[in-house]
Amino acid sequence: MNIQANCCKEVQIMVNLEIDGQQVEVEEGTTILEASEKANIKIPTLCYEENLSIYGGCRLCVVEIEGEDTLKPSCATMAEDGMKIRTHSPQVREVRKNLFELIIASHHIDCNLNCLTCSRSQNCDLREIAADIGVSEIRLPPIDVGYDVDESSYSIVREPNKCITCGRCIRKCDEIQSVGIFTTANRGPHTVVTTFEDKGIGNVECTNCGQCILACPTGALHE
Repeated sequence: MNIQANCCKEVQIMVNLEIDGQQVEVEEGTTILEASEKANIKIPTLCYEENLSIYGGCRLCVVEIEGEDTLKPSCATMAEDGMKIRTHSPQVREVRKNLFELIIASHHIDCNLNCLTCSRSQNCDLREIAADIGVSEIRLPPIDVGYDVDESSYSIVREPNKCITCGRCIRKCDEIQSVGIFTTANRGPHTVVTTFEDKGIGNVECTNCGQCILACPTGALHE
């Protein structure tokens, strides 16, 4: 009986790769980001959140893979046997800085790394990432999109000018809460997360669960 059970048991395939000179063994189907976390190697992310679908939009988690011509997003790239990966090479760090400056340029004009009045001032992913990748000033002029604050809800305030369109609130509301009140509108630097026909959170089928607030890394959604 035990023999039969063992014969029927699924064999898990393991892959071995090298991350920043460190040998790492993970199960097949593991992403490079997850493999790096197992090796206690921190890679900055904004659009990624555990238990949500992979978006791969912010590109801050890019890494350099030996033999590849382009940098790859570690959250959306599977670890493969024999890979040699550099997570903080000069090229990677330069690209991350440039990407971060583009992201922060679309953030609220008054919150450009000066966030004392923001609801997330003590727990802001942008500030943590800025310190991590060494960004102390932004060379690009801020983009003032000029959206109005949405105060239609009695429990949730939405400040679109702080939105960096990471999509975490969209996926959290849709995939975890199965409500799906959020969507994106417009294009380019004017892309923004909004509600159906921009009616405001208080005028759509929001359950006021607050999960979108927990998912938001910037204070664009707060109590």
